[in-house]
Amino acid sequence: MSLQVEIIHQIITGLRAGTISGGGLEGKSFDKVIYTGHSYGSICGNALAATYPSDVDTYVLTGYTGEFILGLVPLAAGIAIPAATVMSRFSDLAVGYLAQSVEPGRVYGLYTVDNVGGYDPYVAQYDFENEGTVAIGELATLFYGVTPADNYTGSVFVITGKQDAIVCNGVLGADCGEGSTSKVADAAKFFPSASDYSYYIPDMTGHSANLHYSAQGSFKMAHDYLAAQGY
Repeated sequence: MSLQVEIIHQIITGLRAGTISGGGLEGKSFDKVIYTGHSYGSICGNALAATYPSDVDTYVLTGYTGEFILGLVPLAAGIAIPAATVMSRFSDLAVGYLAQSVEPGRVYGLYTVDNVGGYDPYVAQYDFENEGTVAIGELATLFYGVTPADNYTGSVFVITGKQDAIVCNGVLGADCGEGSTSKVADAAKFFPSASDYSYYIPDMTGHSANLHYSAQGSFKMAHDYLAAQGY
């Protein structure tokens, strides 16, 4: 986790200073930076805000509540094993790279369950067939990123599906709740000094929020929030 934070910090420092080369960025500097992350990327954002509170002006975090321990149960349903044994396209990867090997288990962790719906099963199938990998080192340092960013004073917008089993799992299943009593609202405790903490909880939406029917509405909410922040 600390490695990712340092890499992101160096990129943002370069963007603000105008020292990034390539991609048409030569000589261009930016005085505003928006960080958008999903799931592990949201945890990286949390860690960045805690470590370098002045790096980012606004965070847009998806698939996030700061609570991940119970989410390990549905995540494990996909049975992650060395990626090289799952699909031939991973055959050259070291054993430290993992991929989920059970499609129904992956769906259970990343989509809605109990016939809630909200997604196209063919999309979930395509997602499994084209999944990426996760490194053991990433999993081992996952929880180091979930810490209060006490000195971060920018704004935060969180989008997390109501049925997100990874960040809202509980004894009775996946339920992030609604409104001010939701687990998403409670995540404001990780950004106690933020100038604004807002959130959106789309219904019929699991952890892979961008692959659910609600995605377009979530994108609009994110853009509307950024516009309201003056971007």
